[in-house]
Parts: sequence; C-alpha cells; structure tokens
Amino acid sequence: MKSFASNLFIIFIFLFQSTILFSQNKPNPPLLDEVIDAFEKKTELLLNNESQFRLTYSRLPGEKITTVQHSERIFNPIECVLAKRKMDFFVQWRFVNPKPQKTVPGIVFQDSDLPRIAVLRNGSSLNWDKSSSNTLVLAARKDSDLLQHWDYLLFCGFNPFHHIAKASLCDYADYIHTKDMAFEMVFSDPLLPDSIKNNKSEYNFLKDQEIVDGFPCWVIECRGIEKLWVDVNNLSILRKRSFTFGQGKPVKFMIHNSDWVEVRKDIFLPKKQTVDWYGDIRFEKEEYWNKVTWRTVFELNEVIFDSSVDQCFEVELPVGQNVYDDRTEENYTVSDPNADPFAGAIAQGIELLNKQHRFYMIRSLCVIAGSIMILIAVILWARKQDKHNAQKPSDHDKT
Repeated sequence: MKSFASNLFIIFIFLFQSTILFSQNKPNPPLLDEVIDAFEKKTELLLNNESQFRLTYSRLPGEKITTVQHSERIFNPIECVLAKRKMDFFVQWRFVNPKPQKTVPGIVFQDSDLPRIAVLRNGSSLNWDKSSSNTLVLAARKDSDLLQHWDYLLFCGFNPFHHIAKASLCDYADYIHTKDMAFEMVFSDPLLPDSIKNNKSEYNFLKDQEIVDGFPCWVIECRGIEKLWVDVNNLSILRKRSFTFGQGKPVKFMIHNSDWVEVRKDIFLPKKQTVDWYGDIRFEKEEYWNKVTWRTVFELNEVIFDSSVDQCFEVELPVGQNVYDDRTEENYTVSDPNADPFAGAIAQGIELLNKQHRFYMIRSLCVIAGSIMILIAVILWARKQDKHNAQKPSDHDKT
C-alpha cells in the first residue's frame, strides 16, 4: 500500500512538472501589429507602384445548400482577369453559360457571355461591355466597375483599393465613401487588414492554436463580429475567416482558403477558395439564420508577372462604337479600329467635334458675309434710287 501511494505521488509530481514545462514551452501569440505588417507587406509586394501582373481565376457555379425564401445567391459561373501595370489597372469578367439570375424577389437579369472590361489609365477609366454598342469614358473615381470581381484577392486578405484609389487620383477615405450603391456594397464589410488596424483594441488572440488543413493557426477574434485563422509559420496566410451581420448577430459568411502556393517570392495565393454564405437576416426567415444556404468556390487558374500584361491595356474599340466621354460630356463614334481609346479614339472624337465646330463656324461666317452683302446691295440700290430721283425734273420745272 505504501509502495502504491509512493508511485502515485511520483506520477503526480511527473504530471505536475510536465504541465509546468508544457506551459513554459507553449509559444506566445504574436502582436497584432505583426499580423497587420504581414498583410500590408504582401499587398505591397503584389500591388506596389512598379509591379505588373495578370491573374486569372474562375468562380464555379454556386451550390445551393438549403432552400431559402428570399435573396437566393444564384451565382452564375464567371471567368475573371485582374491585371496591373504600374499605376494602371484592368478588370475583365465573362459569364460562362449565363442563365437568368434572380437577385431580389421579382427582378430577373439575363447576363451576356461576352466579356466586360474596366481599364484604369492616367486617372481615367474606360468601361466597355462588349455586348453593347456603347462605351463610357469617365474619371476613374466614378467607375464602380473598377471595384468588381476583386473578391478573390479580398478573401485572401489583400486590399487593392488603396492603390486603385491612388491611381484614380482620389483620397482613399473619400473613395470608399463615394455615394454610389456599388461602392457601398463593396465597402459594407470591413477589409483586411484595415478592420484590425483601425480597431486594434477590439481584437484579441485566443489562448489556444487551432489546426486548419493540417496547419497550426493563431485565432484572432473580434468578439461577436469576426474571427481570423492565420498560419503560425506565415502570418500573411489567411486560412479561414468568419464574419457576422453585426455585434452578436448570426454568421454572414465563412471563407476557407486552401492549397496555398508561392506564386512569387513571399507572395502566396490559395489555389482554391470556398465561401459559405449563411442565411441573410435581412431577407430570410429566422430558421435559416446561422445555416449555410449557398456555397461559392473560386479557383486560381494562372498568375504571370511579365510584360505580356501589356495586352490587357491595348484596348481597340470597333468601328461604329459609340463613346460617351463623361469628363467633357461629349459623344462621338469610333471610325479608326486601331485608335487607342485613351488617346487615338478620344483624339479622333475631339477632332470630329472640332470639325463640327469649324463647319458651324464657317456656316455662320457665310451667313454673316451673305447678310453683309445683301445689306450693301440694299444700300447701293437705295443710293441709286436717290440719285435717280434727284436727276428727274419736277412738275415746277416743266411749267
């Protein structure tokens, strides 16, 4: 009995010491500033003022998980191209086998399978839907299409809009508060790492690490609003993120980034991205809250970092394309298929307008000249008549 008690005491001491040793060897979480720096560094590596890249990804058909009553997120599959060349940006998206899309009750849209592009160059943006005969040129800060389909990078923790705002010659704070529905939708959910950087007192590391896809992760939480799972060995890798509809409200979405690859030194991207959308508390019955209703999957196709990105910015508008320049409030029609829309086509339009102005000016001068000639003719005729009357003998002279 004494021997048993002695062995039990030894086991107790061993477990106690092991616990102390484990707690002493347990790594401490990093500082929030280290996570912010890691996210900002990767964004700068990809989107700095001298960088150039072309990234293509696909959004696969949305998978319906449960039957919902409203706001069905029927996402038609799309192919997207994102490109950057120094301070120029390019976005192209094309719906694959588009079907009628119900976005809100009673409203159905039919998308085209022809590409739509938005190109930002020198503070101006060209917006061209290839299924339309109309093209729009405007100040980039007004172009909501430039915000479209950056979802893949946003879900990885990149925020391209600081650089897009700068390229649009616009202050970022003003840019994100643009009074436009599309802007409001894009910026309705806080973007990383801004959400942490601007509210550091609200974010904390959970005590224990969690495993995601076999990799240990630190868990960062803004209680009741957001949770982030960042890789222990690479803080720039965001493996999961969940977000709610507000403090203490049901979950809005869950992002799961997997199969990460290093596409360039210190730039990592996931080959697959799964987004679970939960029941929308604004439109759907309470029975669907905190339940996954739709699942969207993004797949990375290709990333290149060479000069071939230039072809994205060499846009040629077809002859007959109508162009409206919002900056000058002028319309013109393209007649040269090789003209650069940011130079040739616009210059062509200005020249056409100048020709029109010259025509109206010449016509006005002709009208004025004709009026003067008629006036001179009238004056000469009047003088001739006066002279003739003066030479004609009066009745008194006749007597």
